[in-house]
Amino acid sequence: MDYFEEIIKVLLKNRDFKQVCDEFSLYNYDLIKIILYFLDPMFGSRFRKDKYSEDDINLLKDIYKKNAVIFDISDEPFLFISDTHMGSVGERLDYFECVMDYCKYNQIRCIIHGGDIGDGTIFRNDRSEWIDNEIDAFNQIKYILERYPYSADVVQFLLAGNHDNKYCNYDILKELVNDCKEKNIYPLGYYQAFFSINGHCVSLEHENHMIPEITFAPTLLPHDLTIHGHSHISHFYENDIYLPTLSDNICHNNTELGLPGFLVVFPQRLGDVTNLQFKRFYFKNEECIKDEKQYVYTLKR
Repeated sequence: MDYFEEIIKVLLKNRDFKQVCDEFSLYNYDLIKIILYFLDPMFGSRFRKDKYSEDDINLLKDIYKKNAVIFDISDEPFLFISDTHMGSVGERLDYFECVMDYCKYNQIRCIIHGGDIGDGTIFRNDRSEWIDNEIDAFNQIKYILERYPYSADVVQFLLAGNHDNKYCNYDILKELVNDCKEKNIYPLGYYQAFFSINGHCVSLEHENHMIPEITFAPTLLPHDLTIHGHSHISHFYENDIYLPTLSDNICHNNTELGLPGFLVVFPQRLGDVTNLQFKRFYFKNEECIKDEKQYVYTLKR
C-alpha cells in the first residue's frame, strides 16, 4: 500500500489529526501537505481513483480546514522577516541581530519568517550554483544551525522557500527545530501556510509557481490577506503585502522598496473587525530607518 494512502486510511478511520501525526512521526505541516495532495484534483486522482466515497473526501476537507491554520495571533504586536539567505555572500546576520534587539526592547514575542531561511547555493569559480551533494548541504546546514539568531523570549514561526528546498536529503525546518528544543522555533512547512489574526485567516506564501500549496489550498480555505516572501521587494497592495529581504540580496536598490528590512504589525480588535497597522523598517548605509508612512489594513468577518 502506498505510504500516503496508508496515512489517509488511518486518518479517515480515527479522525484524530494529532494522533496520526504521532503515529507516523509527522510534523503537522507534513500531514497537512499529504491531505492537500490527496484532495487536489491535479495530484490526488492517482491515490483516490474509485476507492473513496464522497463522504470520505468531505471528511478529509473538514479535517484539513480544522488543522491547516497552524497558529493564531491575538492583540499583540508581532514582526515579519523574510529571505535571510543564510550561507550566501549576501547574508547579513547583523540585520537579523538588529531585529532580535528590536524584539527585546519593544516586547515583541513573535517573529514570522516568509521563507528562504538559507541559500542552498555554493560559490564555485566566482559563480553561484545550487548545492548538488550532501557534503555541501551538510556544511551549509551546520553553518546555519550554529548561527541562526534566537531568543527564549521570542517564538519564531518559519516558512521554507525555494532556496530551502535545495539541501539534498536535509529538511532545513526539521534540522532547526530538532537542533535545540529551547530555541522556540516552529516549522510552518514549505511555500505556503495559513495562520490567523484574531480569527481572520491569513496566507503566508513564498513563490507564486504552480504548486498545490498556493494554487489549490485557498480553494479549501479562503483567506482575508496574503503575505508574500520571495520577491525581496517591500510593497503594500490592497489584499497583498510583500516582504523585504533581510539580507543584501536586494532588488531595485535605487528605491526604498528594494532595500533590506522588516515589518512590525500592531493588531487592534474592534468587535468583529481587526485593524492591522504595519510599520516598515529598512536598512540603508548601515542604519536602521523607520518608514514614516502609515499602512493600515482592516480585516472583517
